[in-house]
Amino acid sequence: PSMAGIAAANNVEEAAGGPVGRVCTLVNVSNWEPSAEAYNVLLGMISEKEKNRIKKFRFPIDAHRSLLGRLLIRDCVEENIGRHFPGVRKPVLTRTSHNKPIVNMLECANIVSQDKKRFNFNVSHHGSWVASTFHNSRIVGVDVMKYERPKGCKDLGEYFRLMKSSFLEKEWKLIRGSGNEKNQLVSFYRFWALKESYIKAVGVGLGLKLDRLEFFFDDGVQPHQATKAHARLDGQPLSSWEFVIFEPDEAHCIVVGTGPWEHADDEFGKHF
Repeated sequence: PSMAGIAAANNVEEAAGGPVGRVCTLVNVSNWEPSAEAYNVLLGMISEKEKNRIKKFRFPIDAHRSLLGRLLIRDCVEENIGRHFPGVRKPVLTRTSHNKPIVNMLECANIVSQDKKRFNFNVSHHGSWVASTFHNSRIVGVDVMKYERPKGCKDLGEYFRLMKSSFLEKEWKLIRGSGNEKNQLVSFYRFWALKESYIKAVGVGLGLKLDRLEFFFDDGVQPHQATKAHARLDGQPLSSWEFVIFEPDEAHCIVVGTGPWEHADDEFGKHF
């Protein structure tokens, strides 16, 4: 994998005019087999705490995904903080109590103007893909899901029954009405990724019951075919939000959700 993809994505956005808004960078790790020397160099770029956590993974693919997730965060933050806030020499990364990684902009209060404190990023990995995203004016969340039958699950209907409380009945109707089993599985994971993208964007972690959040699509569009979605929270439309769905390949989906800063969790929002 190459970090050059991030620079390329940024250049495309800037060439289109105006400042960078939402950018999503993807790295495929399925066939990545770095040499021991290269791997150690990359490990040396992250904190000792994260390095020790990565070394505990049993399978190389899990370690690779986690490592590249941290590297994408590092690259994203340094690239954008350096571009927009040149007075900040070394941005400080921290986490909220809900484990959302953020830049501690409070430490930059004397350098960064009030209207530029809202740089936000997020990262996700599953299956073959690692994804990072950022936004300079809105909260943002990303989630990657691989379309795979859950381990140990012989009957999809049984698995859906176990997950019943995570979705509203309207959503289950759309999932089960998607057609064959493959399409139902695709729809299920897309709904899951949509909910995760919202939760990760607002920074609330597991503190939000998933059945409070309802996703739906334009008339006539099936969830396994949709490229965007709409949402309601406690029955109220989230009209200021945008949810984009895309597939890097036929086995995965990625959802990026963006919303207004006023919707950030209180503990998350205080950092800004």
